[in-house]
Amino acid sequence: MDPTEVRLIKSYDNLAGDKGLTAAWGLSIWIESPGEVVLLDTGGDGRVLLDNLGTLGLDPGRIDQVVLSHFHADHTGGLAALTRAAAGFGLICPGDLSNEDRAALERAGVRVSVAGGGSLEVAPGVWTTGVLGEWPPEQGLVLDLESGLVVLTGCAHPGPRAMVDAAKAKFPGRRVDLLAGGFHLPDHQMSQAREVIDGLAARGVGRVAPGHCTGERVLAEMARRWGDGYVTFGCGRRIAIR
Repeated sequence: MDPTEVRLIKSYDNLAGDKGLTAAWGLSIWIESPGEVVLLDTGGDGRVLLDNLGTLGLDPGRIDQVVLSHFHADHTGGLAALTRAAAGFGLICPGDLSNEDRAALERAGVRVSVAGGGSLEVAPGVWTTGVLGEWPPEQGLVLDLESGLVVLTGCAHPGPRAMVDAAKAKFPGRRVDLLAGGFHLPDHQMSQAREVIDGLAARGVGRVAPGHCTGERVLAEMARRWGDGYVTFGCGRRIAIR
């Protein structure tokens, strides 16, 4: 692996991608740098997540940190199976767990951290956005790379613009090279979606790689707007960035 390269691999998504992988409702992104492996979210089904990781040749035992964007089941459903397959990773949650859930994870060797409002360093060059919004509270990830910032979202319930703004506030003056993940823009409110798209373009987002809960008509609109800057990021797809 190139020592300056970071790889994003979509290990779980309902947006179909590579053959041989199971597309199912939810999201998980494998983030591999020369230093550490971070997993954003665990999809909705542990069997599907582990099967997809196996097909992709990704060993869950290599995961150093798991970051949950928010507590919806399509983002946390694979956590129990992942814990059985690869205990010992750190887990960063956007709010507190029940005492029972926390105790079970810690018995399995998982190091649980509860995120507050501020940004946390997850791994070298990888930060949380801080917890945003109220219902549900959600955090994304920001990768500080030579080419610019990469912002990764689970569903972006607080809004994709808010996630980008949090990244830019963390790293003033830095451009957002790539925004990837679920953007939660409903198809039936295209006027609202276009307003969000306009806002992302005005913020200088260079490329987009939407999936999961973004909506099919919105995917088409973003592909039209970004052209060559639109990156297909279905299940199993990989993005290499320096």
